[in-house]
Amino acid sequence: MSDIAQTLLQILELLAKLGGELLQFVLVWGLLIAWLAWWLWGVNWQKAWPVLAQGAWLPALLVLVATALAWSQIYPSECTCLGLVTVPISGGSSAR
Repeated sequence: MSDIAQTLLQILELLAKLGGELLQFVLVWGLLIAWLAWWLWGVNWQKAWPVLAQGAWLPALLVLVATALAWSQIYPSECTCLGLVTVPISGGSSAR
């Protein structure tokens, strides 16, 4: 019976740890998620899809890429892409 009790205690500890990590995630990313949801809800998608299909997706993509490039300079950090490759922070100095 003590094995079952110990296993249940471990499950409760892991659930508490999961709850804490979820709370941390919501506190860090919650405002951004809410802001994105608000603006996506405000789009009239019945009018937007035909316009995007005619080529308006390209300026939207360019804005997205420019934003990503600007953010990479404002807040540089290492990127572990898909858990396979780590792209380090560049030092900003060029090799001669």
